[in-house]
Amino acid sequence: MKIKLLLFLLIGTFSRAQDWQWIKEGGGTGTADTYTQEQVYSMVTDSQNNIYILSRVRGSDVEIDGNSKATYGYSTPSDVVLASFSCNGTYRWSKIIGGNGTENINAVQVDSQDNVYVAGNVATCNGGGAGNFYYARIDDEYEFINTDSACTLIFLAKFDTNGIIQYVKRPQLPTTPSLAGAYTASYNVEIHNDIIYWSVWLPPGIYADGAFTNSNPDPETPYVLKYYPDGTFMEAIQLGTVQNNYPVVANYYRNPYNGYFYMTYRKVNSGGTFSINGLSIVNSAALICYDNLGQYQWKIENTNSTASAMRFYGVDFDSSNNIYLSGRIAPFNYDSILGYSNSAGGSYPYIMKINSTGTNYIWATKSNTNANDFGAIKYNGGEIAYTGWGFGTNFTWGSQTINITNTNEGQDVLFARFDSTTGNCLSLNKINSDVGSTDFGNAIAVDASGDYIVGGGFGHYIYDMNNNVSTNEGGPSDFFLAKFSTQACTPLSNESFDESQIRIYPNPANEFITVSVTENTKYELYNVTGQLVKIGSLSVNENSINIQELSKGCYLLKLKSENKLLKILKQ
Repeated sequence: MKIKLLLFLLIGTFSRAQDWQWIKEGGGTGTADTYTQEQVYSMVTDSQNNIYILSRVRGSDVEIDGNSKATYGYSTPSDVVLASFSCNGTYRWSKIIGGNGTENINAVQVDSQDNVYVAGNVATCNGGGAGNFYYARIDDEYEFINTDSACTLIFLAKFDTNGIIQYVKRPQLPTTPSLAGAYTASYNVEIHNDIIYWSVWLPPGIYADGAFTNSNPDPETPYVLKYYPDGTFMEAIQLGTVQNNYPVVANYYRNPYNGYFYMTYRKVNSGGTFSINGLSIVNSAALICYDNLGQYQWKIENTNSTASAMRFYGVDFDSSNNIYLSGRIAPFNYDSILGYSNSAGGSYPYIMKINSTGTNYIWATKSNTNANDFGAIKYNGGEIAYTGWGFGTNFTWGSQTINITNTNEGQDVLFARFDSTTGNCLSLNKINSDVGSTDFGNAIAVDASGDYIVGGGFGHYIYDMNNNVSTNEGGPSDFFLAKFSTQACTPLSNESFDESQIRIYPNPANEFITVSVTENTKYELYNVTGQLVKIGSLSVNENSINIQELSKGCYLLKLKSENKLLKILKQ
């Protein structure tokens, strides 16, 4: 009777399927090319489920969720906004980072105290002239005063959770614009166990107030700069060497489980040369691995040398040090990676699980329609989340099919989930839009309650589950962020059900659920009438339950050793 009563109480709050609870947007009316159009490209959440995003913004009439913001530079600058929203989508604060030129602010991160960090580089050494010609700045709170004889462009900035600047670190000593700009680059910042890891390329010189010297004679050398949260410099880890004489798109990632570093590389133009540790990269894309001391381990290349034949969207890791890679792969077996290719007639999005040594892929999967230049993946326990775009009346990925758009009706934001063990597609979802617009996802975050937030760009109108509309104010895209969950703001705790140590995912699900048990336990699964429908055992390594044969609806999972009841929803 107790289980029946608990199920009765749960039906009204949990039986609702996950959907787009709210959507927030921002941007201006300035024009843009592909890579400077307004779009969320980095996103993170804190312990209170507050959300922090980075997006490009263009034009002099930028607004963030209806709040006007000043931008800096000429008539159509490409600045970056750091903005924060609460769990239910309420706007909290925002900062414009920019000046003359196109700023490159790579990622936003938070520490255990909910402080916020961004790193990147401002565009130029000039500024301060007449009209709207500014030195780069962070709102009106910090100014990057540079001159042609004393210029430093890369920076690490810390804010508290309310957006108050705590510090700005500029590790390069003032130098000439040619050294500050041509051979200096910021690629990513990550925080693990409250240690900041900042990936940069640096020319020879003295850095961090004399704390370390790059004596490598190459024009540029990859480093990871490590800092404590208070801004104290720890050390610089050199990630081998690079030789580069043409434009590339690169990014760096750190596996939090073994401390290894990974670089993704993509050639932008044909011709030229690029090498890692003296090893030439012949083709257009590669994944490179370094150990926790920065020593080169291995590289994976695609098989085609044409520029941009393959694109990478993101990299993530699990506790077994498997690697999850996503990108776009060319059609008609024109290209392959680790032996995986695409025989169909489109440049399709793919997701691949690679073993820890980079010698083979465990599984790989792709959709049946073209991808675009943008996308993102996120490992979340037993599932991989993916966002990009989709179109067509029969969009299919694995066993899942969804009607997205009719012919010539544009593209909608796609959000898909996959079983991280098998690669099976668990669900496909889209954000509704008006006919003809181009919309895409480009960032994913998971909050402390296990809910997803998706960000990207959109062309005209997009709608949440209650048909509230978000409107593009002008230009090819505005940015958006959207909450995908069963309620607008899922509580951080639940007094009736202690789920602080045990998680189940995906949830809702239609094939398998994974239960993050910490010890061997027997389980019982009950339906809405309190009837026992399934029993079995779980362990740390064998922690999945097959629910394919169950009817759609709400269930309670009882774990014997934990004395817990967990809510699940079968789709």
